[in-house]
Amino acid sequence: MKHTMDFFRNAIEERGQLSEDERSLLLMLPVIQVAWAHGAISPREALAIFEIAREDGIDPTHWFNEKIDSFLVYQPSTKFYEDALDLIRSTIGDMTVKERKAAVAKLISRSERVAAAAGDRSPMDVDHRVSEEERKIIELLYEAFGLSDKGQANVR
Repeated sequence: MKHTMDFFRNAIEERGQLSEDERSLLLMLPVIQVAWAHGAISPREALAIFEIAREDGIDPTHWFNEKIDSFLVYQPSTKFYEDALDLIRSTIGDMTVKERKAAVAKLISRSERVAAAAGDRSPMDVDHRVSEEERKIIELLYEAFGLSDKGQANVR
């Protein structure tokens, strides 16, 4: 997984920023972390993640799709996600305020979407509630981006 962070860092070092596709992949990582909250990824979570990738234009034949698939099979470490979040914060720092707010809102919304796809694994879970483990990760994302309880970003 270290080579993934190296890939992003090298791209930034060489070009000064990530391409749109690279940024899309980077912003998928916290969403994948939410899916791993229970220690396994359900088929509904995997489907939601691949739907998000398609929404961002990640082609099913592109190697980024294979990378996403590997993240769904082999759980990245907590350190990997911490590094990814640091890199996301640094990358979105180059965006305009409007772009940053949109990127953060999209990331949070998608994380909540994947959490809702998972439900709480209870047979009684007919409304796909977000579990405590997923909620903790989503709360960390809110904190990482300076979001208030109402979801208003303090992004400048």
